[in-house]
Amino acid sequence: MSELVDCARLVPSGGNTQSMRYRTVSDPKECQQVFETLAWAAQYKDWPGPKEGERPTGYIFLLREKSLSKTVHHDDGIAAATLTLYATSLGLGCCIMQNCLYSHAFKALGIDKEKYAFSCVIALGYPIEHVQLEEVKNNDTHYWRENRVQHVPKRKLSEVLINKK
Repeated sequence: MSELVDCARLVPSGGNTQSMRYRTVSDPKECQQVFETLAWAAQYKDWPGPKEGERPTGYIFLLREKSLSKTVHHDDGIAAATLTLYATSLGLGCCIMQNCLYSHAFKALGIDKEKYAFSCVIALGYPIEHVQLEEVKNNDTHYWRENRVQHVPKRKLSEVLINKK
């Protein structure tokens, strides 16, 4: 995981403050503690998250050092995107999550809540499901699962690119 963080530390940051900090988690006991603080896939109302044996094997907490990040809140998005793109290129599955009882996770992991602000946590592991991108139909962006396939609707390029013709 340090390879992923090493890549993310090089991304641009507002005012070059480099306020992002990372806490990696790979110890099985810590992974279990983190898992218990997370809410999974809000659109899957009846799914409590991955079963034992299918759970992430690691996590990376993205944190902002409070003394350096008074107004820079886009750096975390740049870092999260970089981490997940790089992880995916290495064959890892990943999920950026903000629905975390982070005060509980901070306590379990020994993260100083006075010094660091929670941005998100990235769950990492080897996927057992395939992700299939689908075209958005009728403006419906809800994702769904079928037979170990995650169907994720994405808007067409023509919808998101607003250049003049």
